[in-house]
Amino acid sequence: MRDVTTARLFAIGLLLSTAGIPLGIEKGDGFDHLRLAALMGLLIGHFIALPLVLLLGIGIGSFQSRPGPQPFGYILGGISLVFGLVVISQSWATSSWLETEPEGVGDTSGEFAITMLTGLSGWIALLLGAGMVAHQMILDRYIKLMSVPVPDRFGGETPLAAILLTDEGAWRSHVRNI
Repeated sequence: MRDVTTARLFAIGLLLSTAGIPLGIEKGDGFDHLRLAALMGLLIGHFIALPLVLLLGIGIGSFQSRPGPQPFGYILGGISLVFGLVVISQSWATSSWLETEPEGVGDTSGEFAITMLTGLSGWIALLLGAGMVAHQMILDRYIKLMSVPVPDRFGGETPLAAILLTDEGAWRSHVRNI
């Protein structure tokens, strides 16, 4: 299985783990208690959704003779990036709320660990999303470079990328910068 497919499966697993949010146990009244319960549910969802998605993806991918169509990198990468930012901001806000030792929360160190683990998953989602967007941008640039028509004076039939990447190219001073 390709690395890009594994990264996309991991991102999809992180996004699907939001289904575990209702599993969080609310310990008090107010928005901060609800946010803490949502982060707990998200962490439970990680432990359920990530292994399932990865195992299903590996299982389905091993039976295919050729790779199937990949989801578009900008969309999944952008959603993962925004998801990571939201999880990071909520875990940061919850951890700063827990430092005030609020009422209704017993052991704040356990809840603080939950916020740090969900913050870590947010950073992973953010990096995966940024990596997918960057990978898609590089792919798009490479495809556009390969499809640019070449003037007849430079060989006519040779693709532009082949001309630029050789020492006989039209822009010799820029060969090493590409």
